[in-house]
Amino acid sequence: MAPKHDDDAVDTPRPRWVAWLIVVVMATVMAGMLNIGNPDEFTINELLDMVLELVPTTGKVVNAPLPQDDPRRRRPDITRARDVLGWSPRVSLSEGLPMTAEWFAEEVGAEVSLREAAE
Repeated sequence: MAPKHDDDAVDTPRPRWVAWLIVVVMATVMAGMLNIGNPDEFTINELLDMVLELVPTTGKVVNAPLPQDDPRRRRPDITRARDVLGWSPRVSLSEGLPMTAEWFAEEVGAEVSLREAAE
């Protein structure tokens, strides 16, 4: 997404994110690739159900065959991220998904209220 412009002001990356990215890049160069992800496993249908509970939609779900090389299980091993960066997720998916949906709605100027906020 392009930066927002208000007259002469320009949104710039937040310093803590820039610093964090620098640390990740440096650690990757020094220690090799690091997997930063959610160590909890869930299916795409479980994620879809969580999103649909939060965000009203008129869209339709289309199930398509998986590619042949698609992994059947997705549970990243974040051991190296913990060891090298001291990093682990601090927000669960059930906590972070509503915050992400709210942030995204604000970013795109959505007039649609989230279901959690309406209840």
